[in-house]
Amino acid sequence: MINVDKEFFTERVISGYSKFSPQSGIPVIDPAMVVEFKLGNKFVYKLNNHHPDTKVLLKVQERLVANFLSNIPLNGAAKAYVVNKSYLDFLEPHRNNYYFMRVDLKNFFHSISKKLIRDSFGSYFSDEFLDEKMKQRVLNGFVNLVTYQVPKESKNKVFSGKSILPMGFKTSPVISNIIFRKIDIIIEDYCSQNDIIYTRYADDMLFSSKSNSESIDLSLDFILFGKSKNKKFSFLHTDRFIQEISLIVNVIGFKLNKKKTVKATNTLSLNGYTIEGTNYSDGQGSIRISNKKTYLIGKLIHELEQHKTAEVIMTKLFDFKVSDKYFNYKPIKKEHVERYCKDQILNKLVGYRSYLISILKYDEKYYCIDKKSTDKYNKLISDIERLVLSIQNNVILQNN
Repeated sequence: MINVDKEFFTERVISGYSKFSPQSGIPVIDPAMVVEFKLGNKFVYKLNNHHPDTKVLLKVQERLVANFLSNIPLNGAAKAYVVNKSYLDFLEPHRNNYYFMRVDLKNFFHSISKKLIRDSFGSYFSDEFLDEKMKQRVLNGFVNLVTYQVPKESKNKVFSGKSILPMGFKTSPVISNIIFRKIDIIIEDYCSQNDIIYTRYADDMLFSSKSNSESIDLSLDFILFGKSKNKKFSFLHTDRFIQEISLIVNVIGFKLNKKKTVKATNTLSLNGYTIEGTNYSDGQGSIRISNKKTYLIGKLIHELEQHKTAEVIMTKLFDFKVSDKYFNYKPIKKEHVERYCKDQILNKLVGYRSYLISILKYDEKYYCIDKKSTDKYNKLISDIERLVLSIQNNVILQNN
């Protein structure tokens, strides 16, 4: 069992942190040290680079991860923020199944309170005090370094005035996995009893199963007369299953975002990937990049081959609009817009190439992609490399 005592904490974690006082311990993080912003519909928090104490606090959090948090084992169902794991590892265990369900956890990071962190990490810390007045134990000093009290005037109205595990801090991902480990184990055990596969990627929970003798026949003839018309539905897709998962996660205060629950049969698309399942015991399913994603890549290649200008392509495919958001000087000149758009297209091409190569490399290990898809991806990579070279040599997308 890992034991973090006062000596370890002061010498290997908070060394050089000016906010620490031998008289009073470690205070909560000053709001002036944190920047709040929105990423889509989610509130995110990062340390303010302009605050004089930020650099040291960032090092403190990095030391916590390297010297302590990364040494705590996780459950195998957790795939996000895990060394040598990717989103494909989240999908791979499910591809040989037929029924799928994706469930979203509501406010995943911000639902983790100080109390929950103390309860989850208490066994890893000694009972020693950090301060001379013996008011702050080592555990509470740790909690103050990794949580943030959202100001009452914050735009994050749901959590204003509350202490949260902030989405955006370096320590938050690994802490969330450690805290959720017990729930992962309970869910995994429950699923195992019902021949269901379970994996989790941060707040995304994915379940899958085959149709089997345990499936429930919900046809009217079966309910009324005990006669089946073979209209079988996997237990995975029943209200009972989702209610059980809801009860399990609620044990430590999490809630399901039921509006984001996705049920699928045979084929499931998530975040740019598609699982093509199988209902045969010896069948092999596959993973591929979604048609929507490959269509966009193909469309970009086509527009470039038609020698469209960079601004036209960015506007048509990526809803680009000329605004002060991208340019700090006025008047905004045409050549500046074209140069900016050209750089954006180059970045997208390089990103798409890496994206395609990553799934092909994953296939070398798991043989999870069909030949038709691998041929398609290799062709796209070849086209991208040719176009990147043409842009760099000013054959296409020449600045006006």
